[in-house]
Amino acid sequence: MANTEKINKTNKVSKTKTQHKSAPSDGLAIAAKVFLIIAMVFTFWMIIPLIIGIFTVKSINRARIEQTKKNGDNLIVWSIFAMLLCGLIGGILTLIYAIQVSRSSK
Repeated sequence: MANTEKINKTNKVSKTKTQHKSAPSDGLAIAAKVFLIIAMVFTFWMIIPLIIGIFTVKSINRARIEQTKKNGDNLIVWSIFAMLLCGLIGGILTLIYAIQVSRSSK
């Protein structure tokens, strides 16, 4: 009985490892969110970058949970807005992550 439990545990581990190989990096999404939040903190007195940053971070979270082509395409739009209006580094990282999400989804 112990052997079957070990086999089931190793099968679960191997399945999760193979699922994440084609998925975009979560570290890239976290780095993009950090740089966007830093940009929002420094530009809090301007309303438009704050709003764009909030919607971009929400789109990143949505793309991390459900990686579909629609979420990737929406994130591309928000990342371009964030790059132009919120922060350059966060926008570029978000754009790279959005391209990875749209390519990995079918």
